[in-house]
Amino acid sequence: MYSPPVKDYSICIPKVHMNISETTIRNRFMNTDIFTILQYKEVPWKHNVHYKRILMYIDWNKHHSQYTNYFERLEHGQAIHLVEYPNIYHIYKYRPTYVQDNSHLSHQVSND
Repeated sequence: MYSPPVKDYSICIPKVHMNISETTIRNRFMNTDIFTILQYKEVPWKHNVHYKRILMYIDWNKHHSQYTNYFERLEHGQAIHLVEYPNIYHIYKYRPTYVQDNSHLSHQVSND
């Protein structure tokens, strides 16, 4: 069985209304005891000032009854849904959309 990394796992809530505060989000997740937030960052949407994206580095609680289920869902590209009426948080594993190009760092050696 695959043994997942426990620390520095990154997740994303891709769309949250701007009026939802960091404190609200932190408290919501603290109450679930699914994970501990190690780092928190808000990124405003480019084309809609009413929304933001939340990026978090977390430390999983491996003793949580749903740990394996949640981890496997995220690893397979599925969302975890946490409901705090009237809000529903759709949480995904964070995967940057850019690919770092390191070609300028390497060079080829000629055999001539």
